[in-house]
Amino acid sequence: MAAIKSLIVFAIIFFQVVQSYCIYNFLEEGEFTAEQRYSRVILPTQRFKKRVTQGAAECCPYTTKDCSFHRVKGDIAVFYITFHWPGHNSEKFTVRCFTGGGLKIKGSEKDYHAYCTDANGVVTEVPFVLSLEKIPDIKY
Repeated sequence: MAAIKSLIVFAIIFFQVVQSYCIYNFLEEGEFTAEQRYSRVILPTQRFKKRVTQGAAECCPYTTKDCSFHRVKGDIAVFYITFHWPGHNSEKFTVRCFTGGGLKIKGSEKDYHAYCTDANGVVTEVPFVLSLEKIPDIKY
């Protein structure tokens, strides 16, 4: 019985350590590509980059270098977001959130919103900022 309790405690600790942040698509139509802007990988092709289909989610453990710059919960996560609407793609936007939480994108082509849930469960609406590709680096 003690072995089972020890295993349960280990599992709880393990899963807290490898907790992911997730990006959710709650759009009425369309999908989007989310790409992590800042990470410790050398090549942009190694960054977390996923196409998130309607009703789906893509997750990434914040303990990996392609998902979080400092590999800690609560770190700033900046994403490039490109919408793929029926018939065309949007311009590239940036959205900021935090590792260890989640980013939910909701709405329609004419009225979409992003909501960041931080590692403590606090939800905040965050703006989409038109990306000019050359975003100043965050000073760590």
